[in-house]
Amino acid sequence: MEKWMSYEEFTYRIGEPITDEYGKSPITPVFSLFEGKWKMHVIYSLFCLGDTHFNSVLRFCDPITPASLNAVLKELIQSGIVEKKQAKGERYASYSLTQKGMDLQPCFYEMMNWGFSYRSNRRKWK
Repeated sequence: MEKWMSYEEFTYRIGEPITDEYGKSPITPVFSLFEGKWKMHVIYSLFCLGDTHFNSVLRFCDPITPASLNAVLKELIQSGIVEKKQAKGERYASYSLTQKGMDLQPCFYEMMNWGFSYRSNRRKWK
């Protein structure tokens, strides 16, 4: 399989397994990246807030606990989605999305539009 696939090809091939040159599904690592209750919410908060501090993300993602946020940020940093910057001698660090994280913006845009399409049925989601 090529590195990129058009939407038209995707919709044509969706009835068959789509694999990479090693026979693995290219979407499986993406699912792993988003596993967990708070990862997508934290990524979305960084889209909205930009370069920001821990407590701003904590407030945005309420009711996440500080320990959970710390763990999620560590995982996202390790995945290359988020970067932590702390100037020498500064007390507080700031967090922002890397280019890899920013490349997720079209995905979040599509999910937002899906949410707008089905928000009148919100009670059915639960």
